[in-house]
Amino acid sequence: MLERLRHAFARFYKHKYIVTQLSITAVMQAILWMYILANIRLYTDSTFLHYTVGVGVDFVGSRLQIFTLPAVGLFAAIANTVLAYVMFRQARMTSFFLVTLTNLLHIFLVIAAVLTISLNA
Repeated sequence: MLERLRHAFARFYKHKYIVTQLSITAVMQAILWMYILANIRLYTDSTFLHYTVGVGVDFVGSRLQIFTLPAVGLFAAIANTVLAYVMFRQARMTSFFLVTLTNLLHIFLVIAAVLTISLNA
């Protein structure tokens, strides 16, 4: 049983598409954390977290709440990778979709981080 599980694990992480997508996810996750850490103002207690054109700034929170963006990305990456691994043997296309969806989510999280940091500049 353990040997079969180890073999399935190796097949999942040796698949070229999976490795590529998970590498992109890891790079985007690192970029997200580093960008926020490099650009967050440590001397302020509050941070603008949401802006709408009609109202203006409508959500202000503590500066630590901006770290929700990379935390959501990390949680989604872990959850989607586990689900993709579980589904890899029976539904390979679904596992490909999950790891690709994680990268799409990270693109939107990076955009949200850039916009949120620029709002506070």
